[in-house]
Amino acid sequence: MLRDTGCEGIVVCEGLVEEIQLTGDSCLLISIDKTAVLPEKSVINLKSPYLCGQMKELCISDAICDVIFGNVEVARSPEDPDMS
Repeated sequence: MLRDTGCEGIVVCEGLVEEIQLTGDSCLLISIDKTAVLPEKSVINLKSPYLCGQMKELCISDAICDVIFGNVEVARSPEDPDMS
């Protein structure tokens, strides 16, 4: 899992998402190199020191790690993980 403070959403490697978790919706995603893709949205349960619960995220085939999440409202600050 990567906590990316330059990101504004949540991205998950599509290989970890089951078909039943896909919503049928998609969203334009523009990466740092200005590449634009239209990934499908999914809903999965996450548990990490920064983010827990049912989340909507974008499924990406070539994500650099399993889950990337940025400055979303429900995320804890990078300086304040919950290690319990």
